[in-house]
Amino acid sequence: MNVEVLLLSSLYDFSTDLVCEQLHHSKTPFLRINRETLHKSLVQLEPTNPTLLYSIDSLTWEVGASLRSVWYRQPVFLRNTPGAALSVDEQLNRSQWAAFIRGLTSFDRAKWINHPRATYLAECKPYQLRRAKELGFLVPRTLVTNDQSALRDAQLGSPFALKSLDTVLLREGDMEIWLYPEFPMTLLGKWWHGYPRSAQPEAGPRRAALRPSAPRGRASTASGCAPTGRTGEATS
Repeated sequence: MNVEVLLLSSLYDFSTDLVCEQLHHSKTPFLRINRETLHKSLVQLEPTNPTLLYSIDSLTWEVGASLRSVWYRQPVFLRNTPGAALSVDEQLNRSQWAAFIRGLTSFDRAKWINHPRATYLAECKPYQLRRAKELGFLVPRTLVTNDQSALRDAQLGSPFALKSLDTVLLREGDMEIWLYPEFPMTLLGKWWHGYPRSAQPEAGPRRAALRPSAPRGRASTASGCAPTGRTGEATS
């Protein structure tokens, strides 16, 4: 069957479920590809004259010139570091199926919602600050650095917010480790690692929120100090 709408999603994405229901009611030919079942499928992609044959459970769909739109509901960054090392086969499958999904951008005549390129840039904090300023938003002075002396010279005020550049979720054995912003009065005596962070003046009074997480976890500040025994993530 020819496809007009392509949904690149997950088995557990309920928003996609609702969209599929509406497409079914409107009798719009669509194909939903879930990343968890890719290994069970057979695919044939011709990128130079974009066509895709996708088969699973004895059914086959053809994606080609009739494709009008693509909704991308796949991750750009896989941040959930596995608790145990992946086998060579698991590593290979993960990397190559992710590359296959990215390869579907060869359907560049269709209208994309959440194009991987745009999603990638949307998760880049320095780029988003630059765009926000160009569009007229008030943007705090920001310094991305791994140089403590640069922070002392930046005149960001005291305290200032010190944040990770990207969402941090790590695993150490059976524990999860995450980071939350710190508002240091001074960096002297702090545990300082060599990776870059984003520093900004404090915008106003802090509001902390706890979000349920794993039963066992360790919360670390963005500067690297590690209070233990927390069961939520503190955000400002």
